[in-house]
Amino acid sequence: MTSLVLRDMFNEEENYVTKTFDRLFNNMFSLPILWNENDCCAKTYYESNENQLFCNIELPGIRKENLKVTVGNNIIKIKAKKFDKSNKEIFNFNRSLSIPSTYDPLSLNAELSNGILEISINKKKSDDKEIEIKIK
Repeated sequence: MTSLVLRDMFNEEENYVTKTFDRLFNNMFSLPILWNENDCCAKTYYESNENQLFCNIELPGIRKENLKVTVGNNIIKIKAKKFDKSNKEIFNFNRSLSIPSTYDPLSLNAELSNGILEISINKKKSDDKEIEIKIK
């Protein structure tokens, strides 16, 4: 008789623990989503040669009017948004890229074609001229 009571207590406790974990697990997926994989997962490819730096970012379905590229303080900032048919935002992309000081930020070119943002930036022209400094 005692073993029946212990077994029942164990089963009740096991059920309680199981139900508690089930409830926590199920509730975890009913919470608002704080992270969306579309917010950060645009594939980015870099390439450079002796004169230029290239960056290609996959942004499928993004329209030119919903894309903004700015440059300042040797940082390229890219912002893109995508909306569904009811004009609800379904994709939000923000990325900042540092430009090495050997590149000219004013030479930046950006083109959106077939869902790929192509960015190119030229290296600064080196001035290897020797300048004499007058001593006062």
